[in-house]
Amino acid sequence: MIPAAVLVCLLPGCVRAVRAEGASLPLPTVGLSYALAKPDTRVSVKDVEDYLTASGMIRTRKGDTAKTTEDAQTKKTQKQAKSDTQVQTSQPAASGTTVNAAEVNEILDTALTQKQQKEADATVSQTALLIEETAAAAGREIDESYSKEVLAVKDAVAAAPEGTSAEEAVTAAKEEVAYAQRAEEAGMTVEELRAAEEEAEKAAARAKAEEELGAKRAEAEAAVAEEELCVALVSDFINIRSEPSTEGEIVGKLYANGVGKVLSEPDDFGWMKISSGEVVGYIKAEYVATGQYAHELAGEVEEYRATVNTETLRVRVAPDLDSDVITLIGQGEELVSLEELDGWLKVDTPDGEGFISSDFADVDVFFPEAKSKAQEEAEIAEARRAEEEKIKAQKAQAEADRKKREAEAAKNAAERQRLEAEAQRAQQAADAAKASYDAAAEAAAAAGAGGAGSGKGQEVVNYACQFIGNPYVWGGSSLTNGTDCSGFTMSVYAHFGVSLPHYDASQRSCGTAVASLAEARPGDLICYNGHVGIYMGNGQIVHASNPRTGITTGNASYRPIVAIRRIFN
Repeated sequence: MIPAAVLVCLLPGCVRAVRAEGASLPLPTVGLSYALAKPDTRVSVKDVEDYLTASGMIRTRKGDTAKTTEDAQTKKTQKQAKSDTQVQTSQPAASGTTVNAAEVNEILDTALTQKQQKEADATVSQTALLIEETAAAAGREIDESYSKEVLAVKDAVAAAPEGTSAEEAVTAAKEEVAYAQRAEEAGMTVEELRAAEEEAEKAAARAKAEEELGAKRAEAEAAVAEEELCVALVSDFINIRSEPSTEGEIVGKLYANGVGKVLSEPDDFGWMKISSGEVVGYIKAEYVATGQYAHELAGEVEEYRATVNTETLRVRVAPDLDSDVITLIGQGEELVSLEELDGWLKVDTPDGEGFISSDFADVDVFFPEAKSKAQEEAEIAEARRAEEEKIKAQKAQAEADRKKREAEAAKNAAERQRLEAEAQRAQQAADAAKASYDAAAEAAAAAGAGGAGSGKGQEVVNYACQFIGNPYVWGGSSLTNGTDCSGFTMSVYAHFGVSLPHYDASQRSCGTAVASLAEARPGDLICYNGHVGIYMGNGQIVHASNPRTGITTGNASYRPIVAIRRIFN
């Protein structure tokens, strides 16, 4: 064990390295008392006195006869007066005389005032200077062999948190060193010893919990063992009556394997008084087991219940504080205890089986008990309410399902009507397109039969009429997916190897001019301001009209004609 006076010299803020002239001396790790404890340490008395005087630690040398008024005021106690006398009655030593460590210690003990001695004890820097410089002056060095314990204390104190007092730091350091010594004696590291002790504490806590739980169970079982019990030996139930007679009112029922306490022995007619649960009354003794046999039967049907004795208790998946929480149980709630395991109770909850700490539950023994007439009526009423609620819920679900089916049927009917309407409109559009195509083909054929057009121009008309009914798209040139007026004429003529510009005004200069509509032939371009179409003959054109009608046919004179151009002569 390291002395407390030694440890206090290790406080952070006190320790500082000292370099004496002519020698490099290490600071004594354990302070003044360690250095002075070495018998072979010899220093000059004069050097010690010089240092003490220069540092203000003493005001009177050995042999001095005069005292200052201040010396007299500060050395008031009897011990101090005796110390002063010892110092002054000694003969001064000649320069170079050496003394051992004990003598130097005597100088310090007798020459310092109480205040100075207290400061020297608390401040290692002053005592270190004294030891090192006086030893250096004597040509000696302080012993450098430091113990492991001292180094451990030094490190522990140096690592003390900021704001820790000197006393707290030294106390903590002593505890750390003592713990390290214990670990070394046990052949362990500090971490291994700490882990072993923590495990031992846990094991002790578990053992204590198991002991307490066992004591609770034993107490409950002992209480039961002292009572005289009866157990129903019937397949259904026994009536409990208000009087020892079949004329007595039925106040409750003790069901098969139900347990009661015997309050009076059977009378001459075999009626015995019992209590079970909330029911007190009379039953026929012939229908129950009593005595030791009753206790044996009760042991087979008994169950343990844990009553929570804390505000909120966690039920965990496994008997481990790190396992997941299944649910929370409030104070006063009862749970059936299924098993005991190292300070844990396996319990049955509405959310499933789990584990609770036995520290937060009181365990008692329970048996199947009789039900009073009021309890049975309440249970019947509750069962009836539950059944009614169940039927009500089923009806509500059936109604909801019916409405859902009706809504889905209405939705399907509306979708079917929409699809049928779209199909009808598509069919009408197709019929109109076919009629328009047939009319155009007929007109083209009539015009061709009259010898008014070339065969090539008629081919152009026939080809163009295939796309009647397809959409109009501004800027487009697809005969199937959408085109505008100039894109339509351009794409039709491209099929015959003729390249036309995609702009109606530019197409007015293509091919050769035709003087009038009367001279026009099938295949000619009929140009309008901002529009163009292909002449079909018989005063009709086929063209990409607008977004509403798409590619269609119409009267060539429906708007003023600005030019007629023949592509094939």
